[in-house]
Amino acid sequence: MSLIALDLRMVKGPLHGIARYALELCARLPRALPAHRFAALGVPGGPALPRGVQPVRCRYDFLDPRAQLELPFVLERLRPDLVHWTSFAAAALSARPCVYTLHDANHLAFPEHFGRLHGLYYRAVVVPVALRARKVITVSRFAAQELERHLGLPARETAVIYNGVDPRFAPASPEAVAALRQRLALPERFALYVGNAKPHKNVPALIEAARRAGIPLVAVVPQVPRDWPAWVDVRTNVSDALLPTLYSAASVFGFPSRYEGFGLPPLEAMACGTPAVVARAASLPEVVGDAAALVDPDDVSGWAAALREAVDRPREVGLQARRAQAGRFDWDAAARATAAVYEAALSPGP
Repeated sequence: MSLIALDLRMVKGPLHGIARYALELCARLPRALPAHRFAALGVPGGPALPRGVQPVRCRYDFLDPRAQLELPFVLERLRPDLVHWTSFAAAALSARPCVYTLHDANHLAFPEHFGRLHGLYYRAVVVPVALRARKVITVSRFAAQELERHLGLPARETAVIYNGVDPRFAPASPEAVAALRQRLALPERFALYVGNAKPHKNVPALIEAARRAGIPLVAVVPQVPRDWPAWVDVRTNVSDALLPTLYSAASVFGFPSRYEGFGLPPLEAMACGTPAVVARAASLPEVVGDAAALVDPDDVSGWAAALREAVDRPREVGLQARRAQAGRFDWDAAARATAAVYEAALSPGP
């Protein structure tokens, strides 16, 4: 019976994409591999863990440089047979066998957005850990190609395991939507954005498109960007539990990102039955298929027209296709595929 340690140090507060990935796998992998034991590296304020998963407390956040000094000692005390680094924040100084998930190469594709320290981090930590990992996992074919382009990791040797959509993302009842609309003072028809406001997300293009289309925009982001116009309804405190109902209340979901390793929010919106307008860029066409309207990320006029068309069209049009596309992505399937990677990593060939 092997001990497998999962990195959940990023799971704290509102769930961003990588945190959701780590938490969803942690909830399912013990069932997928019942013959093994599991531990989870976490920080104070982290989530409740599934039954049977051993908590391992770390002092430093996954982005804190001091974690590089702390983690080797934590892992030597724990002595796991395998560590799964679920984000780029791996331990460069630990020699424990590992599996490494790299969700994209965003920091290298857009170095102007992140600065020289991020490039140094990738050279000092990410590349060495990726080269010695028993297996590298990524979340789309696009991401695998990007890792090959920017890090030299052969795409054919990278395991592509898609993210999933939790079953709780489903159309909310009219009563639940009406109650949330009143509680949050939402307009009857509006466009919705969920994500962060980093430059590659390209949210200003969506803001301008919504303005031209005359559609109110609600944006769920971690904090209020200072340069956004005051008419944008920015929400920073929407709980994860309310998201399915908020998606269901929206008339259209907009996601203009220029770069995504996967792109979970459009699928969550589509699972809730909401039409989505998505950038024709990076992994997004691979993920949403034909079930969302695709527009070039900088074609603001095209975005305005697509938003207007989605709002004016009856919601039932395309509903089945949207839900079917989202249904192709399943966290249980992702856990089973990840479990197969673990089994191979625990029994490496000659």
